[in-house]
Amino acid sequence: MKQQQVNKLYSMLTPNEQAALVFEAAIRKDESEVDLVLNSVERRTYQAPHIDFQQRMIGLTSLSGCYGVTYWKALCQFSALIGLSVNNDSYGKAARLFINKISSMDAALEIVCKELNVDVSLVKTFAECNDYHPKFDNVIENQFVEQYTELFLKIAHLKS
Repeated sequence: MKQQQVNKLYSMLTPNEQAALVFEAAIRKDESEVDLVLNSVERRTYQAPHIDFQQRMIGLTSLSGCYGVTYWKALCQFSALIGLSVNNDSYGKAARLFINKISSMDAALEIVCKELNVDVSLVKTFAECNDYHPKFDNVIENQFVEQYTELFLKIAHLKS
């Protein structure tokens, strides 16, 4: 089929169908199909809030989501180890690692929220992590704090 015919077919699809095709093509790394579909998407002119506002809102939402996923993952891993109830040194070290990660993650979130001038409890609330936070002895590891701070700053669009 000729490119012009393909473009005509792609332009007959709904935006949702076009988005699905672009997503699938991008996952397959089929750049030519991505370009074909993107070129067939109808263009419109919109009025929108300032781009800095939009980016910050997306960044804060993404930060909350990333924090929540990372937090719950570490907490589930920690809980699974505790649930095994095995008196084994390797389990104790692994459990301590997850406690350190969670505490370090919180320290990193404090740093990033201070830089963003955002209340850390609101980020945790949006991530659904505020009410379930176990009280650890706040043993943090600088390498984890640095790692999570860099991740959270990137997610919040403050660092490229």
